[in-house]
Amino acid sequence: MTNTQTSTGLGGTGSVAIASLPDSPEPSKHKPGIKELLAQLQDAIASESNLDEEDKENALSQLNNLAKAVNNPGYGGQKSLGVANSTLAPTEIESIEKLYSFKEPQAVYDFLESNPFLVPLLQEAHGEIRKHFPNSRLFLKYVTDPEIYNPELAIYITRPENMDVEERIDLLERLDDDWWLDAEPRSQGKMFINFG
Repeated sequence: MTNTQTSTGLGGTGSVAIASLPDSPEPSKHKPGIKELLAQLQDAIASESNLDEEDKENALSQLNNLAKAVNNPGYGGQKSLGVANSTLAPTEIESIEKLYSFKEPQAVYDFLESNPFLVPLLQEAHGEIRKHFPNSRLFLKYVTDPEIYNPELAIYITRPENMDVEERIDLLERLDDDWWLDAEPRSQGKMFINFG
């Protein structure tokens, strides 16, 4: 059901954006052009052993946006994820980025761009989830069902290590009863909450 993409996949996207840049006029080893510098940065990110996969995905996604902005100066203009002509205010995206980690950030951003009504619900969800899972990490991921095209945004909660399976399920059911069952209709079937 989930749609997985590795940092290699993002690197591939970035490679396409970088490759589409115009060739730098007479680049040299001592004075590389922007295309060469971005390619070097992409290689450095992909091979950096101190970065986990999520950090690599985020960095490569940002590099891809930078390459697009260089190739099309009108592409920029969104401070947070570098997307132009946004219907979401930069402060809305920044507020969500403070609450959640993003898996495949560009896919999450694009989905929120198409479904901006989810932003207030995501802000509200964070507080409600924290009442039941105060120490769990929360992240957002764009997911699709391969059999039925119904893209959704998942809020995944990392499993609390100090609880057994039954305790975790009980807490998730309490979250449903206390808040989500009443709030879910506002998601218009575009969001769900689960363990990740």
